[in-house]
Amino acid sequence: MTKQQIFAAAHKLAKTFEGNYSACFSLALKMVYKEMNETKEVIALKQWFINKHEDKFILEVSTFEIKKETEKAYQLTANSKYGVITLWAPKSVCLDHAEYCAEQNAKFDRYDAIIKFAKDNGVKGVRNRMKLKTVLAKIEAAGLKFVA
Repeated sequence: MTKQQIFAAAHKLAKTFEGNYSACFSLALKMVYKEMNETKEVIALKQWFINKHEDKFILEVSTFEIKKETEKAYQLTANSKYGVITLWAPKSVCLDHAEYCAEQNAKFDRYDAIIKFAKDNGVKGVRNRMKLKTVLAKIEAAGLKFVA
């Protein structure tokens, strides 16, 4: 955001306030700067995007820092003990803490649903903490199909 855009937004916001205009403008300017500096913190990237990248191991164990931002993408610096990578990533594949937790919880919920389905349908040899592929193979071997 350029200075001209910042001040224009602050003037527009200050006109909605009542009272001394210079005090209102000062408050509006602080609000615009605060809003401008609140950028999304990137904790992780979606797995399909990491798998497409040639340095996928580094991306899986990295911490991310946003260097630049456009309307649709972030320029990220991925820091890890194995190296530093700079890359552009679409905003749609960047996950903040809440999104990452939600994605992980969805994976766990799906796993629990598959285990419950197998146990409810009497699939032999299924227990908790089995690998997902193994459970799905046992379900298929029993002639069933899990649809979530």
